[in-house]
Amino acid sequence: MSKKNNKSFKKTTTATASNKATTTNVVAKKTSFDATAMTPKSSPLKSQATPRVFFTPTAWHTVDLIVAYCQKEVGWFGLVDRVGSDYLITEIFVPTQIVSGVTTDIEPEDHSALIMELLRDNKDVSKLLYWGHSHVNMGVSPSGTDEEQLEEYLSGMDTSEFFLRGIHNKRGDVKMDVFDVKNNMLHQKVAVSPWVEPLTSEQVEGVKKMIDENVSEKTFIQKQSPPKGVVSMYNPYTGYMDTGVEVYDANAKAEEEEEEEEGAYTGYSFEWPDDEALAWAISETFNISATWAETMVMNNMDIETVMEEVLNATDKEIESVFSLAQAYDKDMEEKNAVS
Repeated sequence: MSKKNNKSFKKTTTATASNKATTTNVVAKKTSFDATAMTPKSSPLKSQATPRVFFTPTAWHTVDLIVAYCQKEVGWFGLVDRVGSDYLITEIFVPTQIVSGVTTDIEPEDHSALIMELLRDNKDVSKLLYWGHSHVNMGVSPSGTDEEQLEEYLSGMDTSEFFLRGIHNKRGDVKMDVFDVKNNMLHQKVAVSPWVEPLTSEQVEGVKKMIDENVSEKTFIQKQSPPKGVVSMYNPYTGYMDTGVEVYDANAKAEEEEEEEEGAYTGYSFEWPDDEALAWAISETFNISATWAETMVMNNMDIETVMEEVLNATDKEIESVFSLAQAYDKDMEEKNAVS
């Protein structure tokens, strides 16, 4: 029996085959594993993030050159460091080998000779955990020979916790596999890229200071809060949507309709012009498209306020709009009368 703890439990009731209800305790929390299987099953206790493989710039360009220069298959080894859950290949070495268009043979004694050479150069041979080779112009899918060779390398490992196998070609394709021996995991076709040194803390602070000193946010002042009955319209002069243009409330709208029925506009001494004439006058006065002017007229009862807020119109310009509109109306009436 398990010991009591402070975790919260909730009751769940399920029906059995005999229609009798059974009650079980279920931990009311999310877990990092699934232990609910009712058939034999094996799975990792905790899921692992897929690792990435990086190359130092020198190692990256060395592999590129090897693949580009050699017209036959060729193999190489590399020193590897762990960087968190990722891997960093730091140096590349080409051992003695016999190659053909489809094979590269690195004999055990040639591998041993490379290790002895690295020891003389005070290299840490325990990090010689990357084996790469070129498939020249063919795909990077491993051959049966590649798999057999890999099996030999893995079986010869005593204390190493991982091994990397990379297959490259002249098209730039790479199949990089990570054999995580310690956790009994195989990660295939993992991402590879050159290693870029992170910024130092001093460099980070320098970048932040540069941004703070030279970058400021553009602010917009809204002349009035958008109440119920607000319209939004695209302003081609600013490239933004102008909001906060208030239309009449219900009472003001009723008053305006009553005034229009009487044939007078309270703001000026002449009658309200036709919508077509008003749109034409706005387009001419403010040099905007006829379509936009028509949209303003059709969608807004208080066109005077719209011209003030959206087009920054002065009183003189507004009077000019209505004068032009009246002249347009009169001209159209005369043309219609003649026809």
